[in-house]
Amino acid sequence: MTDSVTISADYTLRPSELVATLTLLVEARQPVLVTGAPGCAKSALARQVAAEAVRQYLDVRALLLDPVDLHGIPWRDADGRTRWAPPAF
Repeated sequence: MTDSVTISADYTLRPSELVATLTLLVEARQPVLVTGAPGCAKSALARQVAAEAVRQYLDVRALLLDPVDLHGIPWRDADGRTRWAPPAF
């Protein structure tokens, strides 16, 4: 396990610091991208924060998805305009 992870391109945090940061971001409903080497506890820490906030943890691996899985399915509204039905995970 490495001793740091990167949150966005701007900050490098130790795992112990990441929990507090993620907690604040979850409470503020702000998106976040956490990157780091395999095995540096990114998923485990996100699961921990979700459990403590009594929120659902959803592990989405973009590499395994088709673009329509994230964008949704197109449909036409009453005016003939294309709309997108959001995906349900």
